[in-house]
Amino acid sequence: MGNSESAFDDPHHDFLHQTPSYAGTSMDPDYRHRGQLPYIADNFNSLDQVTDALRESGLESSNLILGIDFTKSNEWTGRHSFHRKSLHAISNTPNPYEQAISIIGRTLSPFDEDNLIPCFGFGDASTHDKYVFSFYPDHRYCRGFEEVLARYKEIVPYLKLSGMKEVCRSSGSNTWVLAVWELPPFGSSNFSECFTGESRPNGDWEYVYRLKWQYSMCFLKPTGLGFNVDANILGPTSFAPIIDAAIDIVEGSNGQYHVLVIIADGQVSGSLDGSSGRFSPQEQATVNSIVAASRYPLSIILVGVGDGPWDAMKLFDDNIPQRSFDNFQFVDFSKIMSENMEASKKETAFALSALMEIPFQYRATLRLQSIDNNLVGGPRTRPLPPPQEVLDHDREALQHMMATTLSVEAVEQTAPVDQVCPICLTNPKNMAFGCGHLTCKECGESISLCPLCREPINTRLKLYS
Repeated sequence: MGNSESAFDDPHHDFLHQTPSYAGTSMDPDYRHRGQLPYIADNFNSLDQVTDALRESGLESSNLILGIDFTKSNEWTGRHSFHRKSLHAISNTPNPYEQAISIIGRTLSPFDEDNLIPCFGFGDASTHDKYVFSFYPDHRYCRGFEEVLARYKEIVPYLKLSGMKEVCRSSGSNTWVLAVWELPPFGSSNFSECFTGESRPNGDWEYVYRLKWQYSMCFLKPTGLGFNVDANILGPTSFAPIIDAAIDIVEGSNGQYHVLVIIADGQVSGSLDGSSGRFSPQEQATVNSIVAASRYPLSIILVGVGDGPWDAMKLFDDNIPQRSFDNFQFVDFSKIMSENMEASKKETAFALSALMEIPFQYRATLRLQSIDNNLVGGPRTRPLPPPQEVLDHDREALQHMMATTLSVEAVEQTAPVDQVCPICLTNPKNMAFGCGHLTCKECGESISLCPLCREPINTRLKLYS
């Protein structure tokens, strides 16, 4: 993940400019002298130009894998960067996750031959820091980033994010509380407003421990009472499960080159202890997975959304041990999108920062030896199905679709064949989708998936009689 100015190692290459420093740096001694894409965002006006530049720089093919962070902190880390809304808020305005998926998808899709994208979620109440879940119960892949976006918007309302803003528990005379709250560094405050619920004991509160995180994480206790800590309620963040799942996909593809894009609002739990130099369990697991992934044709891009901070992420990257090649890239999405420039310029700047090292990493993987049989030891991570709430929603949607189909068949017996909208059963069909099915204009403009085949709606065509 170098940021030093350098020339592309092809002497015939024409672009000799320095790219803006939106991405993190890497201390991999074998990589930092190899150079990076020498582009600046001002030279690009569209994502198509970025795609062309990647192709000219040597990228031939790639397969996208996507991992989405569903930890609880997404509910408050958009306070400054996303108008105090949850980073997963679904509305007419794309949230940061939707924006990042769209930009990466549009840029890399020309390099993906089958256009199939494995999608996973992690950090929700069903996976925590141990597992990932597939977007679909049968573990099928999404067809194109358009379906990724459609399925993402479909499942988000039914997910329970892990972690808690506040917890208050009592055990005999010992009572402890965890709170995540925006507090002045090393300051004092009246904490009573931070807590709700009948379990909160009365009395004064005092600091016991605080850790700088996205905001301030504090353990508090009533004055005079004992203190216990249960780290299991923290809802820790680890990227190890999603990286392991990506390695499994690469192994199953007979070693085809893949790009894993992890979109997350937070750093790996447990900032590096500067005094001891030791990693937290989540950090160590993530480091081990990144090192293991460097033996495979797999690049890892971490896209940081939300308010951050991301300082520890850069320190974390500097402490990754020797790898077969520098396979890890961090890019601060919110910093780029907050720049004072046209939207198209911001999109190209983000795409460049996220993907600028992909051609070099791709060529590095070509020099890797074929996957050693000793490395293939069975799946590292078996993805879970979506959470039960998502499965229940899917079941209800299927039942509704079947009922709608039966109703359409009943209407067709008395109405002109294939002329009534299958949703409202009233208006004539006057809007066609790319899949070939039809609805009325009123219903067709308000849905993202075809009610008959469930394919994402990418094209709408108004029909005139």
